[in-house]
Amino acid sequence: MRTFSLVLTFIAVGVCFGAQREHRKEPTYQGKTLGEGTTLTKDKDPAVRIEATEALGKMGPAAIPALIDLLGDKDQHVRQEAAEALEKIKKAK
Repeated sequence: MRTFSLVLTFIAVGVCFGAQREHRKEPTYQGKTLGEGTTLTKDKDPAVRIEATEALGKMGPAAIPALIDLLGDKDQHVRQEAAEALEKIKKAK
């Protein structure tokens, strides 16, 4: 019984530490999170997508996957902004 309790305790501690790692703070810019910015890049309005792309570029390396996706956007200005944002992130390293 004692061994079972000890194992259960280790499992509980491991779950708690794992949960803490998953709750890392998401990057933000002007009150918008990375997730919110990524959602805005799917908007129908190119102006909204451009603004979201600019914001993602200021969030740093965490935004790289979203910015790479935007290189395939149908709007030339969104693609250009994504390329510029990626370049700025690269230079900042």
